[in-house]
Amino acid sequence: MGTLVEDIVFPATRPIIKKYFNCDPEILMMNVKRKKGSLREEVDVIAVCEDKVFLVEVKSTLGAEHVNDMKEKVERFRELFSEYKGKKIVPILATLRIEKEVLDKLTKEKIYGMAYRKWEHMDILNFEEVEKNRIC
Repeated sequence: MGTLVEDIVFPATRPIIKKYFNCDPEILMMNVKRKKGSLREEVDVIAVCEDKVFLVEVKSTLGAEHVNDMKEKVERFRELFSEYKGKKIVPILATLRIEKEVLDKLTKEKIYGMAYRKWEHMDILNFEEVEKNRIC
């Protein structure tokens, strides 16, 4: 089921980034794997703009536990993908539907939640809330 959701999320990534972050990714990759010694990571979607790198993790069912997993993934990403040092990392958890409690937790942790908005189109559901609370 996970690859099906990835196949839905991946083509929506570029227009979402253009709409909300005003950049057209120079690089857009899916299912990127990297290892360095015992440290390993697979990233569902990476989108690279001039000053930002978007780290998109896709889940068929998104739960609150995935929020902490995403924070850890960002740290591993920094270590494994050193070519993006100096770029701001923008974490996005994507799925088809996000429960309000999970969306609230994402917002609190300054992680964007991407899902269908009323089953019309993929969208970031907490953009304004995360933006007004971002320190960077």
